[in-house]
Amino acid sequence: MEDIALLERTAQPSSLGQKIFGKKTQTAFAAARAEWRRQLKECEAELRQNECLFNLETDDLLIDSRIYEYQALLCRHRYLLEKLKG
Repeated sequence: MEDIALLERTAQPSSLGQKIFGKKTQTAFAAARAEWRRQLKECEAELRQNECLFNLETDDLLIDSRIYEYQALLCRHRYLLEKLKG
């Protein structure tokens, strides 16, 4: 998913943030953003894996399970995107 690349291109360092917050806060925020990016990539990999497993599944109950898992992963993906945009 190209969402990460788009976020990295549009993210601008804020000089206002540097004036208001100290260097330690900025470093902590950068570390948090890096962790969210890592989690987003991991979530995207899990979405792809879920799709592959869904296509192989034959049992009706397990198909339902894959659908619910996919929906949960999509919610997590949206959450991480919002964290990175904010």
